[in-house]
Amino acid sequence: MPINLKERDGFWHVIGTVTDKDGNKVRIRTSTGFRKHQKVLATDEMNRVLHKALNGDLKPNTMSKNKDKNSVGYAVNAFLNRPSKPGKTDQSNGSLLAKSLGEKNFSRLSLLEVVEWSQTPAKKKTLAANAVARRLQTFSAIQSHAKGHGLGYPEFTVVKPVYDDKRTVYLTEAQRDELIEYMPDRIRDMVVVLFYTGMRIGEMLGLQWRQVQTEADGTVVAEVISYKGRLKKRHVRRIPLPKIALDAMGARGTGVVFPTYTNTAWDRTNFYSFWHVGCEDAGVKNWIEDGENFHPHDCRHTYASLLVQKGASLKAVQKLLGHSTIAMVMRYAHLAPDALKSTVELLGSVDTSVTRGISFASAKVLLNRRKTGGYDRLAV
Repeated sequence: MPINLKERDGFWHVIGTVTDKDGNKVRIRTSTGFRKHQKVLATDEMNRVLHKALNGDLKPNTMSKNKDKNSVGYAVNAFLNRPSKPGKTDQSNGSLLAKSLGEKNFSRLSLLEVVEWSQTPAKKKTLAANAVARRLQTFSAIQSHAKGHGLGYPEFTVVKPVYDDKRTVYLTEAQRDELIEYMPDRIRDMVVVLFYTGMRIGEMLGLQWRQVQTEADGTVVAEVISYKGRLKKRHVRRIPLPKIALDAMGARGTGVVFPTYTNTAWDRTNFYSFWHVGCEDAGVKNWIEDGENFHPHDCRHTYASLLVQKGASLKAVQKLLGHSTIAMVMRYAHLAPDALKSTVELLGSVDTSVTRGISFASAKVLLNRRKTGGYDRLAV
């Protein structure tokens, strides 16, 4: 079978058999480490693998089977093929590790080799600290898995870099509305839903009509399901849909809320092709400090920040966004200075709900305290 790219589980794999310069058949079965929307990079990786195979730099079946149980590749494969499937980030980083260091002895890896791998970008630019930390986190997971399954493993501890992962870019109401107007007709309604529900792009693209439900009080909600943590715990949140979002969703139907012309769910790659046109036409880079790009996920930040600015509690925003802890929404706390100020001013208020709701017994204590200047225990 000639060598080509095959898409599996959202990643491009190099599949096929070639004959090297020495006449050996080399059967190739390997992940490129690149996702579905990165086909150009995956093609470059396929060409690199092909060139290596033709030159005899790959041993027969080396890419298809990691028979050496001491190799990095074997440890990675054992981790990626475990019963509880790793997340996409671990899959991607694991594939990159196998591609870079796969033939080395896992237990003899040095800390320097691992750190250098974690900092080597796939493309010609420096990796951000959070990307490095995620690679090292994947390595630690592979290391722990090997240890727990009787495989050889390097006995050093990886220290992940400290970084601030709170990228919070958001628009004002006027900027939000202007960006919506500039969006191509084909995705404008989807962008409205992103801005007015705080959904993640994957949640919006995969939203089914059966998830849109009417509650007893008449409120229409979208029931969004996500899977979080290493155990992939099922998490459900119900997002009330404002009229503008409902109008954008159109008449109720079956299947996905926003289908393609072939009545299937949208592909992120296709969505982004329209998204970038709208952002460029609107000149979004001029609105953001340092000319940073505006991503679909930033619609979610805009949703949360505008709610807080209008007086929503951080606890309510936490529930709407589906975060497990309130720490994740503390990045928006500074946007509600008036609310915080009014809360502090309650300390100087005399007639509060606390004094109005005081019990009868406590009222006696307070009354006696006013008369005598102290507590009269017998008065209770």
